[in-house]
Amino acid sequence: MITSGAEQRIHLGYEVGTGEAVSIPMRHTVVTGLTQQSGKTSTCEALVSRLPAGFRALVFRTKRGDLAFDGANAITPFYRQESGWEYVLSVLEAAVKQKLRLERSFIIKACQGTETLRQVYENIVQSRDEARRGFDESVLTVLAAYFEKVLPQIEEGGFADTLELATGANVMDLTRFSEEVQALVISSCLTEIWRHATNTLVIIPEAWAFIPQSRGNPVKWAAQHVIRQGAASGVYLVLDSQDITGIDKAVLKSVDCWLMGRQREINEVKRVLDQLPPSGRPSAEAITRLRVGHFFVSTEDWCKEVYVQPAWLDAKDAKLIALGESSNLANLEALARVVGYQLGVTFSASAEPLQALKHRYQQETSRRIVDGILALDAQQRRVLEWLLAVGGTRTYKNICAALGVPTAGNSYNKLTQAGGDLVQKGWLARDTHGVAAAVREKVQQELAPYAPTDQEVEQVFQHVVAELASKKEGRI
Repeated sequence: MITSGAEQRIHLGYEVGTGEAVSIPMRHTVVTGLTQQSGKTSTCEALVSRLPAGFRALVFRTKRGDLAFDGANAITPFYRQESGWEYVLSVLEAAVKQKLRLERSFIIKACQGTETLRQVYENIVQSRDEARRGFDESVLTVLAAYFEKVLPQIEEGGFADTLELATGANVMDLTRFSEEVQALVISSCLTEIWRHATNTLVIIPEAWAFIPQSRGNPVKWAAQHVIRQGAASGVYLVLDSQDITGIDKAVLKSVDCWLMGRQREINEVKRVLDQLPPSGRPSAEAITRLRVGHFFVSTEDWCKEVYVQPAWLDAKDAKLIALGESSNLANLEALARVVGYQLGVTFSASAEPLQALKHRYQQETSRRIVDGILALDAQQRRVLEWLLAVGGTRTYKNICAALGVPTAGNSYNKLTQAGGDLVQKGWLARDTHGVAAAVREKVQQELAPYAPTDQEVEQVFQHVVAELASKKEGRI
């Protein structure tokens, strides 16, 4: 049975200044704001935690450190191959992150009579081998290379044949896949949902990457169908993005609910203002000063500044925060949440001040570990980061080959010496097969005084990796 989306609303939070409860209708929604400074992910978690009866939500985890959504049903990634030329074109454009024009005729021909991407790839390879013109061979060689980047992950992905969503929150973890394969999985799920599902909310993270304005992407292709046809079946999208600049405007045109968080870049501030109605429109300065969890919300014919009530905070304290009169307990819990989000830690609804202090010191430990890695010399850091990136145990010759270092002579000796120093400092573990990154073990050792759970160790480790990824890489 389809529940009419027009009759369904989700409690969002409380209007800043008045404390009046604010709800939004079940419609296509966009949530934007600076990462870690606006509260986008906690807003999505709040929406999922307060779904109307009979609704379910699908959340994609695309990067390590994303919230796990407490109590959510974990589901196996679902993927169903397609081989229509428009779909294949979008796959390749996602792989190369640019629009393909000259290659279209080759793709159309390669897709004829196929059912899988492997068959398309085999047609391309055959055409390449039979090509008589150098130009044709060059184009087909490039296309084959694009497929070789994606196909191994697809064929070894261990995907589910069916998409089964439980009532409430469902989380699909895609962090082990490249962005290209993540796009394929999200596209398959969207297609399956808009064709067969009802009463479903789908949260698309990093919408600027998966629904780009200037090029193709399988998610964009599927999202356009959901945007145009999904509401009739109670299927809605929530687009989570740091900004709206790079999101496809054909999709944004059908979004009715806008939650606009803090922005600093002047052009993005102007774009936010352009999306808000004249009635209640804030100043540019107000947008740059929004606090975490505060959004300008625009839907129907109104615009209000709203404090979004997190899933973990009770209504009384959320209202006090919206009124600017938050209690000490609310402030301590808010501190716990800020620390938790920075670490990627999910708190239960009963988080207490002492837990907040514990996680503050866990955060300090995380910072100390990151600073320790950044203090390594360039060669040591690059070796450690590469081993973190690839995982497993590797020989020094493997490392040299990957980093462009000669496998003999003085350069090789310096690299093995750097590896030995890392082993001595506890950053690497060594056995008869080679060396492996030991950062997770280092995290566990440093956190030991705080009796961490396995989840907390993993979340701090992921925070350390995310911090390193955001820094300029070491150079040999």
